[in-house]
Amino acid sequence: MSETADLRSFVLDLLEDLGAEWLDRGPLTWVRLPDERAEALEVPSSFCMTFAPDQAGRFDAELVAPGSYMLERMLTAATRRGHWGAAKVDTPSGDWVVRALADGGVAMPDPRASFPVRLWDAWIYVFLFRVTLLADEKRESFHAIAVSEDGAESWPESLDLAEAPLVPVPWPADEPQVEGRYTVASRTLEARLSSNLEAFRRDCLSLLEEEVRRVFGYFDRTARELRDAEPSVSEDLVRAIEAERDRRLSEALERYDPKAEARLCGIRAVRVPTAEVLLPTRHGPIRVRTDPWTRNVRGLSCDGCGSTVGPWTLIAASTWRCARCVDATAGESARPREHPPSDTLPR
Repeated sequence: MSETADLRSFVLDLLEDLGAEWLDRGPLTWVRLPDERAEALEVPSSFCMTFAPDQAGRFDAELVAPGSYMLERMLTAATRRGHWGAAKVDTPSGDWVVRALADGGVAMPDPRASFPVRLWDAWIYVFLFRVTLLADEKRESFHAIAVSEDGAESWPESLDLAEAPLVPVPWPADEPQVEGRYTVASRTLEARLSSNLEAFRRDCLSLLEEEVRRVFGYFDRTARELRDAEPSVSEDLVRAIEAERDRRLSEALERYDPKAEARLCGIRAVRVPTAEVLLPTRHGPIRVRTDPWTRNVRGLSCDGCGSTVGPWTLIAASTWRCARCVDATAGESARPREHPPSDTLPR
């Protein structure tokens, strides 16, 4: 599916959720919204929109495209409205436990070793966040964080999985406990984005330093050139130049001040078949859990860094490493570049 098709699907789903009716006429889409929804989007109750830039303005059509004001308003409406839903995953046919373990990086050479010691249905709560980084430019991204039913485990999930079509079911009865799971998801999101936030802060600081040098250079050079051209130049004029310089510096400090915001967009509770399996480790057998939906292996920790987020790789007998440690080890053990033979004889 193309980017335009994905955007169109998202927008039409949102409009349907807002109670809209629409009719396609070639590249134009005519929309009718309830008055209160139209007011939230700052559009008439009946309006025309298009996903094609060359059709914008035709019949006063609103352009819906990345960066457009109309799409920004729709994203804001979607964020404020949020979405709660519950669904279930049916038990797959065949030996789904072996497949789920293998997809999570825990391949069991002996199928009998993957025989579950416990099978049950459990809830997984998926929290969808919209993260905004704001300074001189605006960066936005969406992140899905899954939390186990007891709130003891959480891990990042793909947006495709979080929004995959499933069979709807009633919301679980323990809804008041969602707040605790939301706290767990927020902490996991913060840890996941810590390096991104630090890189964003460094970028802003570098841009601020560059802008401060530019402002000082320009205004100091201007004052110096005025004094050189006319030694009797009024000190009031110099002070006015310095005041303008200070104003520009204050603007730069405000413009490059990094700000980060994470807003909850939706929550999805998914009831999934869950299996618990005994897994050999160098510390002895431990109980790990998996399911056919996320295929995430939980309860295992990396022998290198202690991370509890897979996928996993068996390094040696009963020694497990996370993907980050495996990648780091591969980089360190890469063969060094060979030097061309020297014409200088050894002494």
